[in-house]
Amino acid sequence: MRPRPSAAHRVVARAPLVATVAVLAGAAVLPSTAAAKTRHTPCPTGGTTLYRSPKDGLLGLRVYRVGTALRSCTRATGKRRRIRALGAWSPATRISVAGGLLTWTTRRTGADGAASDTVRVVTFVTGRRVLTVTRAAVATSATTPATPDTVLALRTDGLATAWSTTGGRLAVAVALPELVPPPEPGEPPVFHDGPVYALRDVGPALAPDLAKSFVLVDQSETDDCGGTISRTVRLSPVGDRPADVFEYLRRAATPSAGCT
Repeated sequence: MRPRPSAAHRVVARAPLVATVAVLAGAAVLPSTAAAKTRHTPCPTGGTTLYRSPKDGLLGLRVYRVGTALRSCTRATGKRRRIRALGAWSPATRISVAGGLLTWTTRRTGADGAASDTVRVVTFVTGRRVLTVTRAAVATSATTPATPDTVLALRTDGLATAWSTTGGRLAVAVALPELVPPPEPGEPPVFHDGPVYALRDVGPALAPDLAKSFVLVDQSETDDCGGTISRTVRLSPVGDRPADVFEYLRRAATPSAGCT
């Protein structure tokens, strides 16, 4: 399964969906006496924790709710905490965090009483909003437009964010659309609207199976002398749809200085 350029293009991202990776690397530097005495307030412990990054990381992230208010708090070692309001929380809210990206859904109810979800993606280091999709059931062709729907499953790996809906549609928004490889000869094209690709449309009856059928996989094969960096969405069989793989990133790895 490989994508092709779409004739129906619309901008759905407020900025390129590029994961912000906080690189706090290099030689360890001992703090000065004054810096060592500086104490910064840690992230709040109140409310209900929905996600917490590992304690051994240099950048801490806590996603939590206070009542129906969804919030995040980031705090790097020796830095002040940053608390951000993310909007409304409900029992239907989905959250996924990886590779510098925080993704979540916000449930809303229309005037007709119908529920729908908005998919949001931000870089949790800076809080920059990089993607907002208000119609979760994305367009699957030039004649099948996007429609409001609720989200059953949401996953990110920092370079792509994928979600499936109650109506049975599966989509993935990619960080680097210029690195999506062209389709192989004989493979069907994948419709996409900007950086958002429509991978499957199986209908409401198979939607629960669809929600369990996809996973983001790093299939890179590299060594000191290079190789290929590859990221994919692996799709399990659903109904009469066979297993499949959508490769959303492929590029050559840079050889290291020690390559012989």
